[in-house]
Amino acid sequence: MADAFKDSFKQFANKKQEILSKLADSHEERIINTLKNLEDEIIADLTSITDGGAKLNTRLAMELRPNLKRLIEQNFLKEADSIVSEYDEIVKEYQRFIKPLPIPDQFKTLTKPDLKVINDLKMLSYSGFEDVGNRFLDTISNEVYQSSVTGRPFNEMVKNIRGQISGVYQRSNENAVNRLVDYIDKNRYSENAQIIAKVKKAREILHTKYASDILGNNMRRYASQIAQDSLMQFDGQFTLYKGKEAGISKFQYVGTNITTTRSFCRRYLDRVFTEEEARSIWQQSWRGKSGTDPFINRGGYRCRHSFILYDDDWFTEETDDNIQEQTKVNQKVRKDQNSFKKTGTEKKLLDSSFLDIKDDANNTIVKAISILPALKKYTTNKGKSFYNQSRDELSMRQYSDPQKFAEVYRHEYGHRIDDNFLRYLPENKRKQIKEKLKKLGAIDNAEQGYIFENVRNTYSNYASMKILNDRRRIKRNFEDNKKKRLAIKNSRPVNDDDFDKYLTQVLKDNPDFPLSKKELYSLFEFQGNFNRGEMLNLITRTTVDKGLDDHMDLFMDYVGAISQNKVGFGHTIEYYRDFTTISRKYGFAVTDGHTSEAFANFVALTTEAKYGQSYLKLMRYYAPETTEMFEQMIREMENVLWVIQDYTEYTKKR
Repeated sequence: MADAFKDSFKQFANKKQEILSKLADSHEERIINTLKNLEDEIIADLTSITDGGAKLNTRLAMELRPNLKRLIEQNFLKEADSIVSEYDEIVKEYQRFIKPLPIPDQFKTLTKPDLKVINDLKMLSYSGFEDVGNRFLDTISNEVYQSSVTGRPFNEMVKNIRGQISGVYQRSNENAVNRLVDYIDKNRYSENAQIIAKVKKAREILHTKYASDILGNNMRRYASQIAQDSLMQFDGQFTLYKGKEAGISKFQYVGTNITTTRSFCRRYLDRVFTEEEARSIWQQSWRGKSGTDPFINRGGYRCRHSFILYDDDWFTEETDDNIQEQTKVNQKVRKDQNSFKKTGTEKKLLDSSFLDIKDDANNTIVKAISILPALKKYTTNKGKSFYNQSRDELSMRQYSDPQKFAEVYRHEYGHRIDDNFLRYLPENKRKQIKEKLKKLGAIDNAEQGYIFENVRNTYSNYASMKILNDRRRIKRNFEDNKKKRLAIKNSRPVNDDDFDKYLTQVLKDNPDFPLSKKELYSLFEFQGNFNRGEMLNLITRTTVDKGLDDHMDLFMDYVGAISQNKVGFGHTIEYYRDFTTISRKYGFAVTDGHTSEAFANFVALTTEAKYGQSYLKLMRYYAPETTEMFEQMIREMENVLWVIQDYTEYTKKR
């Protein structure tokens, strides 16, 4: 069924995602409209019972609670019950999906135990809405009671209640306000530039002319979030249940990749996991909901990604003819596309780690890897990853996160290129390129204090003077921007909309910063969870803390190696001091530890599939001379690679 099923499988994944998205959008819209009605009915009831506030007293305030409870049940919880009943649409879609699967027939129909599980999951989803209803019943009741005790004006109490229900975009007794609120509600997810501008203008009018309160802790926020998340949680738990029931052990993480997609989700979209693998990855520390159930929380609040059942056998025919034909195809692919010219574990790890360039035989890094002999020894360990030149051994710590593993593997292979490239050049070419690199690196033995005795013959050593220049530059920038960093710390807003405006101003005040706002949001997880301060400090070259996303570690290690950790982090100063000093200037010393770590990070960052270009821009921004030197050294590498043609000959030299 392989080829025929591939298309239908993909169609199912897309269809399921479409259904989930439509249901989630519909449910959120219905909840918001229900809350509008609830808000108006509560205010009308309060107005009627208290005679417009004239009879508001403590006894009456306490007696109002049953009325409030009734209104919440008749409006909010009634709509919630209707929403949860529609989760059956997901169940029906699964039934259509599993019908053609090669699994026992008894798993293709819903049994009584299945129906019980479905009902239990729906009840669990409904309980989330109940929790929100009870929480805000207490909040609103307390507001009424406090108003009666303190003598708070009735109109002020009404305003507070509207804020506790609707939050940011409060409705009022003014038609003009309500028209603005309705327009924002209707168009807040529009991608039309003109409509986006109008929504922005409507917000400004609400916040300025009508002084609408900005209240984040409101019923609307939590209820609309539950309307989306409970649906996705139901889907995830039902998927896991059906998989276990049918003996399917793997799940694919699917969904769309948009600008607001969390980096965690970008990392794992379309990947296939066993339940154990998924749980292990989701237990790591990440910005969203770390240490939680992947089949419940996916990428965090409001995440639209989901899991679907997956089995390798569904995509492979079992006939001998097909196996033979596929073997021929695989052999051809290996022959035609093995750009790294490696086999076994080394090829597998290279292919999975250098995703963006693995099929580009013309890429300089690919060429450099291809001319190196096969790695003599690959090991795994429970400590630190490393590359040892004398043994030609690359050892990897076992990371549960495949993305982290790939990053570190690229870094360590960068060390291998750095340590071995010059060794495999003929003597005349090696001498020639050394002299050229000395000129490029402005290395002068007498004037610059360049030391080359007893130093590993690594390629990156020739960037040492550039590192010294950038170290001084980074130190000066850090000192010059202390006031900026303090101003940011004292004034940065926490509200997402206000932060966006603030970020626009910060970028305007720093016109040389190379990344756009869109690129910044892509690097950081813009879901209200990221460290805003670190994003802003990055712009002003004052990032010093470990508050950045995990996938920024290599960049900060790059800056740390160049600046001696004045800015950035990674290896310790003691680590760098264990290496031989190769250059001194400005009262600084550079060892071959600084140069080799910087180069390995440069290789790892520029070959990153998604953010390579963004990292390169940041490296040029922080350390322009070092980065330019490494770029030039890669180009020079390409100029001499052609002399390493005889693979066998250079293997003998090892």
